[in-house]
Amino acid sequence: MSHPHPNLFVTLHGIPLRIELRWPFHRATSGADFYVLHGDVQLEDGSGLRAQVSANLTLTLAGELPSLEPVHAESLVINAIRKTVDNGQLEFLKSAKLQPVEVSSRYYAFREKKIRFPTQKEEDVVGLLRRKVYWLAVRLGAPKVWLADPHDASYVNLPAERLLQLAQGLADAGLMQMEGEYATPTAALAAMQETLQHELQAGLARTKAQYNPSMIAS
Repeated sequence: MSHPHPNLFVTLHGIPLRIELRWPFHRATSGADFYVLHGDVQLEDGSGLRAQVSANLTLTLAGELPSLEPVHAESLVINAIRKTVDNGQLEFLKSAKLQPVEVSSRYYAFREKKIRFPTQKEEDVVGLLRRKVYWLAVRLGAPKVWLADPHDASYVNLPAERLLQLAQGLADAGLMQMEGEYATPTAALAAMQETLQHELQAGLARTKAQYNPSMIAS
């Protein structure tokens, strides 16, 4: 309810994504020991490129979750997709091609009984927040951007309160205006278009993206 655009996300490397998941999970029909959830991951850069994904949740991890419903599994799947993009393991194409996303116990701390993604350096998280506000607000027209999103907090393994503190540094630098947990961009952030487009292309270069830079909207 707090997120004005709940399907829009940005990766650590500055790649804007629209992630649509087709619930519910179902057991793999091939006899493999995992649950499957299909989804569509679209690049929100004007290129029209996308990746059809099959999120494969191991039985071990499934047994640790309270349920496989979105309330318990959505953040895990979304962030596994983002990490797969971070690791250069998704191919963005014009045509449909189903690709696996591993959702395994590598993202779970058994001793603490909680989902845990790798902790990111705070300077990288600052970059993520800057890119998120740029892509969602400047480029995609969101009137405001929620910076205390628990999906993002889990993705970088930092408390939402720390995300807001880091965002305040960006506000102090004149790149955004903060109102509680929400941010709006300033003209200074919008003027960083060339830098952020370069960061996008560098992020895509880490993936298996089959793209032409000329297709990216200016």
